[in-house]
Amino acid sequence: MAIIKKPSKDSKPAIQMTAVQPPDTGKKASPLQLPVGATNKADYKAYAVKKGKTMPELFLEMFEFYKQHHD
Repeated sequence: MAIIKKPSKDSKPAIQMTAVQPPDTGKKASPLQLPVGATNKADYKAYAVKKGKTMPELFLEMFEFYKQHHD
């Protein structure tokens, strides 16, 4: 078994995030699965319906907002 060392506090991530998004390739979207409690899921789904959005649409909107305000 390989020994994996914990990265130091000064190390940089191997993948750099950029604001440039790849062009839409037209391929089918892949699912993103996150473990959440049943109550949180129901609240999230109800909020999406209230806003007239699907759950994935609301997630992408929230993620874009987060990226803009937490750089």
